[in-house]
Amino acid sequence: MHTSLACGKWSTIGCLNHHTQLFIGDVVSVTFYDMQGELVSLSFDYKITSLEQGEPHAWPRLVAEHINVHVPLVSAGKMTEQGLIVAYRNNEIFALQSSGICKAHVDFHCIAKCDERVVNNLDTYDYVYLSLIHISEPTRPLYI
Repeated sequence: MHTSLACGKWSTIGCLNHHTQLFIGDVVSVTFYDMQGELVSLSFDYKITSLEQGEPHAWPRLVAEHINVHVPLVSAGKMTEQGLIVAYRNNEIFALQSSGICKAHVDFHCIAKCDERVVNNLDTYDYVYLSLIHISEPTRPLYI
């Protein structure tokens, strides 16, 4: 998808250049700010609903597309000679300078894997020591 930014001066206010693997139930929060603080009406949460959406090459593109459709005076993508494209990596977030929007903060709420990791870590050991007997026993010939 190629587009060009509307007339006016545009500033880079953030990026979607993360290599984070997300899982079903995780949330990408995008918060926009002006000089007075958070712009609640523009900020949004993007919930990951499939494993494909959580891939590091997929969710930045999906979030950029969401910004382009739902957030006025803001565009996301990668600037190329052909114009602004929504890419799989290196998407930047741009705001029209006259809008007063000066920052976009991207945060992750990784609830899906965090709970599972805590439960799994309760039964694990930091180190496992094997003696030479343990290592050589499986290779010992069996005598009948």
